[in-house]
Amino acid sequence: MRTFAAVACLASLVVISATSSRASAQLHVEDSLRDGTMGNASGGTFGPDGWTVTGVSDHIWYALPTLVRGSIEVTVTNVSNANLPLADHEILAMYEAGYGISEPIRYAPEFRVNHYKTLVRIYGTAEPERTGAMKLMWGICPSGAPGYDACGCASFFEEPFAGAEAWTGAPRRLRIEWGDGRSRLLRDGIEIVSVDYDGFVFAPSVLHFMLGSPRNDGGLSAMPIGATFSDLVIEGVEGATATCPTTELPDAGPVADAGMCSDLVVATADGTAASFEPGVFPDANDLNVEGDGTGPQAVVYVRFPPVAGPVARATLTMTTSTVPSAGGGSGIVCEVTSGSWDEASLTWATRPTVGSRCSGEPRAVGPDTIVRWDVTPLVAPGGDVELAIVSNDVDGAHYLSRESGACTGAPRLEVELAPPSDAGTAELDASSADLDTGVAPMDARTSGTDAGGRGITTGCSCRMTRIASRGATHVAAMVLLVSLVASRRRRR
Repeated sequence: MRTFAAVACLASLVVISATSSRASAQLHVEDSLRDGTMGNASGGTFGPDGWTVTGVSDHIWYALPTLVRGSIEVTVTNVSNANLPLADHEILAMYEAGYGISEPIRYAPEFRVNHYKTLVRIYGTAEPERTGAMKLMWGICPSGAPGYDACGCASFFEEPFAGAEAWTGAPRRLRIEWGDGRSRLLRDGIEIVSVDYDGFVFAPSVLHFMLGSPRNDGGLSAMPIGATFSDLVIEGVEGATATCPTTELPDAGPVADAGMCSDLVVATADGTAASFEPGVFPDANDLNVEGDGTGPQAVVYVRFPPVAGPVARATLTMTTSTVPSAGGGSGIVCEVTSGSWDEASLTWATRPTVGSRCSGEPRAVGPDTIVRWDVTPLVAPGGDVELAIVSNDVDGAHYLSRESGACTGAPRLEVELAPPSDAGTAELDASSADLDTGVAPMDARTSGTDAGGRGITTGCSCRMTRIASRGATHVAAMVLLVSLVASRRRRR
């Protein structure tokens, strides 16, 4: 992997109205991209019309001062629906590049959870309801080192999208601008989306800008092959690096006990295994489930204490995060059949095997939403209850983990125990946990539609089972709720 040297100075850039006060320094950069660039290029070709993309991960990055207000605009030609084959095509990015973050910046974790993550996306034809629309991701976290990962103080992130239309290959002038608590994305001078971040200052310690994105790998996202960029203009006002407030935040206290929360049991372990992360998923607060349209690419694993007896009904409850991007395809729940795992070392390569018995229906869910699945067929007395949430929906959902959700938002399991098969004996017949569903299994590949009528698929070749209604005598027995053994309670 080639490593570029950072731009040591901005002597080659056109700087106007510079003064001795850093807070009022003005920056103006013009790079025609014709027959060359003042930036740091990786891939692509230069010609009289500009810089043309020849590979999915081609990019050019620029080192900039800390611009608390500014704008970046560029002309893009030869982008059409024909060269937007994937769901996502990332074309512009800005990010914190200080605190030892080096180029080429890695997607995970340095860019994916960057403290000043900015990204402009064009949706491709794999997202038929959004094709041609554009998204602006805008994140701010003045937490300092290491410049990525969990934020140490108040933070901000939004990612609105709009403007679906057919791209024809004609020249389009794209512009992002920011300052005074607001950022905007414009196309040919018309605002597509805007973000209000009032109360925060966009001021990373070191600002880098990129034509392209660290996420473009040709699988989930790619630069449009054949697109030509020209006439790049960067303007801005330099300011001081933002820092966290000096007042201490109140202590949130210890993580919630992993035992009983009323009649719900909080997970004793949870984590995400993602194909796009080379190691452990970087955010312990986020449980991300998503796919690529053909199969799962991020699987969520949850573990609960053993149940005390035969199960009449079990319900898994999760809560999506409050950020606007947390909504997406819910996924379904499947059994974990083999392989041990620990949330501190769980990776895509070491993930346990997901079995073919699954339950629940995939559906579209929004942010800050409680999601429940009937998982009765997957829970039986014995060892720990281990479940996996899988989906192949490209619109991933983000759930709160036990670290971020506590009793009210973490993964929870509610279990109703069946009465003993023989009330006169102390022994419980484990076979009573085998429930007769009374209906034929459903193919998980074809069930469910989202709010717009789009079919949601899971890609796990799982089969889902509904719990059939039972006679009045059995129903009366099911309402008996027996608390799980308190001595099984665990703490992190």
